[in-house]
Amino acid sequence: KVQKEKNSRTVFRTTFKADVSNPLLEFSSPTVHFRYDWEPDVLVTPQTQELSMRNRSDLPVSFALKCPSPFHVEPSSLSLEAGEAATVHIRFDPGYKGDRQSQLLEPKLVIAYTNHPQKDSVQLIGEINYPNLHFESKTVNFGCILNDTQMTSTMRITNSSKVPVDFHWAFLEDAEREARKATEKKPYVPVNQVFDILPIRSHLEPDEYKDVDFVYYAHAGRKFKGICLAEVVGGPEYQLSLIGEGSTVGFKLDKSSLDFGSVLYTQFKELEFTIHNTGKVAFPFSVMCDAKDPEAQVFEISPKSGRVAEMSKQVVKVCMRPGLPRNFAENLIVECAHFNPIYFPVTGVGIYSTVSIALPRDQVKMSDTVKDFGGSWASCLQTTRELVKEKKLHPDEPPPPPTLNLPLFAMAQPVVEEPPPVLKEKTIRITMAEVEAEANRRIFLDHLRGIRPPTGALRPTSKQSNRSQSSVRDGPAPGSDFVLAWHLCDFKHVVSGATKKRKFLIKNDSESGRLSWSVDKKLLTNTGFSVDPEKFVLAEGEATTFEVNFKAQKNLPLGDRELRLPITQRNGPVTMVVLRASICVPEVVASHDALEFGDVWTGCGRTAYVQLHNVSPVPAEWDFKAPLGKARDAHRFTLTPRSGVLKPSEKVNVAVEFAPVDDRPCSLRLPLKVANSTSSSTLLFTGKGIAAKLKFEPSLVEVGPILPFSDIVSGAVTLRNASDRPVEVFSLDFDTDFMTEEEQLRERDDLDWDNNLIRLPVREPGSQLALPDLPEEVDEAAPAPAPITFEDDGLEADEDALGGPFVMSDADNHETRWLDDEPSLRMRGMARDVMLVAPPLMHGPALAEAFAAKHGYALT
Repeated sequence: KVQKEKNSRTVFRTTFKADVSNPLLEFSSPTVHFRYDWEPDVLVTPQTQELSMRNRSDLPVSFALKCPSPFHVEPSSLSLEAGEAATVHIRFDPGYKGDRQSQLLEPKLVIAYTNHPQKDSVQLIGEINYPNLHFESKTVNFGCILNDTQMTSTMRITNSSKVPVDFHWAFLEDAEREARKATEKKPYVPVNQVFDILPIRSHLEPDEYKDVDFVYYAHAGRKFKGICLAEVVGGPEYQLSLIGEGSTVGFKLDKSSLDFGSVLYTQFKELEFTIHNTGKVAFPFSVMCDAKDPEAQVFEISPKSGRVAEMSKQVVKVCMRPGLPRNFAENLIVECAHFNPIYFPVTGVGIYSTVSIALPRDQVKMSDTVKDFGGSWASCLQTTRELVKEKKLHPDEPPPPPTLNLPLFAMAQPVVEEPPPVLKEKTIRITMAEVEAEANRRIFLDHLRGIRPPTGALRPTSKQSNRSQSSVRDGPAPGSDFVLAWHLCDFKHVVSGATKKRKFLIKNDSESGRLSWSVDKKLLTNTGFSVDPEKFVLAEGEATTFEVNFKAQKNLPLGDRELRLPITQRNGPVTMVVLRASICVPEVVASHDALEFGDVWTGCGRTAYVQLHNVSPVPAEWDFKAPLGKARDAHRFTLTPRSGVLKPSEKVNVAVEFAPVDDRPCSLRLPLKVANSTSSSTLLFTGKGIAAKLKFEPSLVEVGPILPFSDIVSGAVTLRNASDRPVEVFSLDFDTDFMTEEEQLRERDDLDWDNNLIRLPVREPGSQLALPDLPEEVDEAAPAPAPITFEDDGLEADEDALGGPFVMSDADNHETRWLDDEPSLRMRGMARDVMLVAPPLMHGPALAEAFAAKHGYALT
């Protein structure tokens, strides 16, 4: 700024320039490598190598050179002009330590520049190779072994150097000092009589190894410590300590057997026993399962072998995973030290969760389940009953003997052969519940054997091994989708709109604890079935009442309905309850929709029959209702019976009598109604009344005037019968026979009058009135006549259905007549009608003739 100026201004500018460079040395080699390999009879001398360097920078450099021992550099400092070169000498002394141990030294030659912070370095490598050995351990501890035995411990010795190694072994002992320390109880024993080393001499190439055996001879009750030397030619000496003791072996087991009790086949249970070492000698042990049956390989042992240290114990865990619902009884073979093996019984029972239901089995569905057990549920129960009986006769059988000839657990006691026990007679009580439970177990066992993997039982994971009892898998249990039992709850036939109810018991028969179950409501939707309760929890041995309702709703189609209600368990098979019902309506079928009686003379009657058949599986209540349309001819047709109830498949013959009173056609339409049925049928009855037709010619007779007391005047009148049959004409005023017959009818009180009508056989023209005989007076003191018996031919008598004599009409001469003029068996209450229906091409008439001839029936 000049004077008071506010802004500054440039007066002059100066430029500074400099050329800066770092020191740069170029070395003849980035690494200087020294190697010394030991050779026999060759002295160790220092080694020297040269290292050249050149100044590649533009300025002179001054620097100092430093390296650690056993390396030495000369000169230790230098100054080089730009482009100048120099050589230094580096010396390496491989024997600087004097311990004859192989080494690999990797220091650096450091170059420090004067008045500059930069430092450079050159890698120095010094490799010293002496004959060296590597031992797995510097102590061989034999521990405590059995008196008067020997033990061999093997150690691997490796040539860790890059030169061949020759070495031999020697014991280091002060014999005089050890002899002075000896006593009468512990006499002096030379070390070479206690320990031994094999081989005594060895040669190893680089990286080669050899297994050397150290042998210990145990003297009774003595403990020894020794030192051995491995003397290496050209190398160091290696010292190893040897320790050993002799004593006796003793052990005991805390248990004599293991009983797992009941274990679910999908779970495992873990028990343990302990091997106690009561002595000072560690001993080996091994445990194996002597299973003769491949299915019995369900016991897992951990550990299977090992060593028990002195005055300690070893816990052996035995895990049982049944996999099958059956009894298991096997032996574990326990071997300890040199003692004889002993067998250790292990027992257990595989079980599964199940329920029992107080319902019969569905024989059709069970036939496939028990196809390998006789093909039917009954045969399966029969064979199972024999097995249960045999098991009760020989209960609690011990485990099978071991395959080896082994002593019992109490080894000190001699085995005494006892005489066979005397079998006493006893009463065997076997319940059906026991037989069914055993049959179910056999069926489920056979199914699991078919799906079981060949490797045997599943093994628990490491996490599960800490629990005494647990499941061995997270997925569905094997066999949980197998339907073991099919129970049938049959409502049979249910009329549409009606409701039926069934109750039965469900019981928890398993030993697996509480069982819970809940119904899937989706299964019951739109089926008509409902259950109560919809869920339950049952303790062991507890039972509950289960109620099933079926409502045959009107919107449900007719026919059979079936619902499978599975009762599932987590650790067991499925128990299936089959709910079955058949929705139906009563249905009655008439053999004819119409009956045509044809021409019937007035004053006569003709009877025809229509058969009603209940084709539904439920009782049907039927009734003929009021006629449809005009009811003018309702009294001309008589139905017997007019209503009733038919059992399933039952038939009834309804007699329809047509009795006209005038000369005209007659018809009647009657509806047939069935209770609880929406369908109805109509029957049509038709017939025609025919009256006698007489013609007088002339129709009017004119006599004319006649005087009193004159002669008789007569006129001829011709009477012509215009009918189709003969006609008897008589005068009501002058016919004496008519008057006599009227008197007879008035005197007979035993005749059956129906609406002032009496039914008699058809009277031929010119014949006399045929009345039934008077009933005979019965003398009460006289013995009763023997009853008439009939041979039972297996046919149902139809006296109620066919209540009167059958009337036939001769179609050729249009004559209506009675079959018998004499009182018939039906009139005497002894008639039996048989209708024979034969299929086509079976010669029905011939069969009817043969049947009538055999049983003495009249053929019509």
